[in-house]
Amino acid sequence: MRNYAVKFARAFLAGVLIGLGCAVNAKVGGVVGALLFACGLTTIIQFRLPLFTGIVAEKPEWNMLAILAGNCVGGLFSHFLFGIEMAPCTLSLFRIFCGGAGTGILMVAAYKSKNFVVAVLGVMLFILCGFPHCIAECGYLRMDPLQWLMACLGNVAGGQLWRILDIRESA
Repeated sequence: MRNYAVKFARAFLAGVLIGLGCAVNAKVGGVVGALLFACGLTTIIQFRLPLFTGIVAEKPEWNMLAILAGNCVGGLFSHFLFGIEMAPCTLSLFRIFCGGAGTGILMVAAYKSKNFVVAVLGVMLFILCGFPHCIAECGYLRMDPLQWLMACLGNVAGGQLWRILDIRESA
């Protein structure tokens, strides 16, 4: 039981770090907001915390849902703790899915590369393109449940491209 609690707590902390990125991006915006948002991911990589959108290229397993839950609870916690305000999402479900796939591609590259330049640029790209990230959306709390589900499915689809194409981590 303790092992699951530790895993959930680590996933929760990763969600809080993404939520901190949401808070700064919502306040600052633009290139600077995107750059500062990336501090959350670089911290997650440095401390080897589990981030759902970083591991979606792996073979699907049930523990991924526990990581997703921990990340989302951490993102929601950040939303209320930091008072993050963002306009509601008005994209179509198709655009949310496609943008989410773009985020999945970029986040797997950023997370798996363990290279901070790749991580920062990957995050900046998805933020500046306006692509949805299912954990960040918990921090922004700007989507309804169906929109969030489409963002999540898009993130998974984009991440799974790495596995389908058998692209491996750099040594």
